[in-house]
Amino acid sequence: MDKRINEGIIDLNERKQKINEENIHILEQVRSILTIGKTDLITIQMCAGYFEVSISAIKMLISRHKDEFKENGLKVYSRKEINDMFSNDSDVILEKTDRYKDVLKSHHVTLEIANRGLSLMTKRTLLNIGMLLRDSEVAKELRYRILDIVHDAENGNGSIETVVNEIDEEKKLSMELGTAIVEGNLSKVVEITTKINELKNKRISELQPKADWFADFMAREGSYTSTQIAKLFNLSSAKKLNKLLYENRIIYRQGKNWLPYATTDESWYKLVVGNKDEFSYSQLRFTPVGIYGISKILNIKFTEEDLSKIA
Repeated sequence: MDKRINEGIIDLNERKQKINEENIHILEQVRSILTIGKTDLITIQMCAGYFEVSISAIKMLISRHKDEFKENGLKVYSRKEINDMFSNDSDVILEKTDRYKDVLKSHHVTLEIANRGLSLMTKRTLLNIGMLLRDSEVAKELRYRILDIVHDAENGNGSIETVVNEIDEEKKLSMELGTAIVEGNLSKVVEITTKINELKNKRISELQPKADWFADFMAREGSYTSTQIAKLFNLSSAKKLNKLLYENRIIYRQGKNWLPYATTDESWYKLVVGNKDEFSYSQLRFTPVGIYGISKILNIKFTEEDLSKIA
């Protein structure tokens, strides 16, 4: 593998780890997260409450991306595992109602634990859901804040701490606002509300142009050939791109065709199969999600202007 690409992947992994840690912090600052007892575990109902959507919306999203969510902490815990996990947790009350189910009470939440178990997720799963969930203002705000962090980190502005500090300041102002409302200090309420809105909108307004074109691209339904992606990445040819994808075990060659490895995420590509002149053929095309994932692996950045080359 090209040394520069290898170094880029190592650097990317380090930055992804740092960004992920900060993203969890952002998740907690956007809104308080309710978990079970002293653990990091969250039910589907709690998740729906966090994002202010229906339970059915979360269940539908999970059914569509189950493998991805499992990799990020979603798990069905057996009745025995839950009993073992919470038996010594002072924040949890476990009641055995009958041979078929238990009842768990924690933070004003009551859960029935049947023999088939219970699906629980971590904060990382919650973050994953927030990146995919539509029709949720909470998820939208979370994505704006994360895009902001990634944008600043990739441009070397060193402002991840700045973003976190601004969110902490916003939380502090929200507490002061509550006090002002209780005290009936209307002038203070207006003053603090204005500060909160200015602080919240500051980062969003800075990121808005990037978020708009990037979000539009990621929402596209189409797929793209290696030639188009090579143009987007400013590479000399599709051959050069395919070589890089092969070296990173994304695709492999079988006869005259390039095919995805079994480990390549299925959401990254579409395999178009057909017949022409009595000969069968296949063409590998990549989705916007795949293009973005590949750009991260190859440590290649593309802009709105670059995107116009394949529009």
